[in-house]
Amino acid sequence: GADVWMLQGTGNPHKAAKIVPGETIVDLGSGFGIDATVAASKVGETGRVIGIDLSIREIGNALMRAHSRGLRNLDFRYGDIEQPPVTSGSVDVVMSNGGFCLVPNKRKAFEEIFRMLRPTSGRLSVSCTVRLQELEKGKRWPSCFLVFMPMEDVVPVLTACGFVDISIERCPTDEKKEKKPEVAAEPTAEGQAKVTVHSTGN
Repeated sequence: GADVWMLQGTGNPHKAAKIVPGETIVDLGSGFGIDATVAASKVGETGRVIGIDLSIREIGNALMRAHSRGLRNLDFRYGDIEQPPVTSGSVDVVMSNGGFCLVPNKRKAFEEIFRMLRPTSGRLSVSCTVRLQELEKGKRWPSCFLVFMPMEDVVPVLTACGFVDISIERCPTDEKKEKKPEVAAEPTAEGQAKVTVHSTGN
């Protein structure tokens, strides 16, 4: 419906998350709450979804949307992805659609995600942009490019944090075949790739 015009993100973390009824989900960098709302419809009345974001304005919009739809299993909290206000070992799935790209300390964020997840059964699904190569020195790159995680660091960092069963779905841009998008979006620079990370807590 109309929510499509409010959608923020770089991909579809729901595909790998495989959310089922009754689960507890955390959406990091939840923005206007579109992905969290989708997750709420999947967990049902016996499940719970918590959206976390640094923007008070976007949290307000997300809360109003949830209230207008009578979604009592959906909550939004102000918080930093590097210090999420969530109890340890209480979450079945942590997901993020785009917001993870801008986290300065990726290692700290992954450690916090691992802390939140239930032992042995917790899952992580992240859609974000990574760097495939070093940025050329001497150019003025957008500040967001400077915090994109190097692709080569993804698996080692996740492994060091305790994650297992790591799989990466790479969706590189193809400039030669790239079509003009129907909805305007920020371009992906050469040397970047959108990646969905799906992993399981050990």
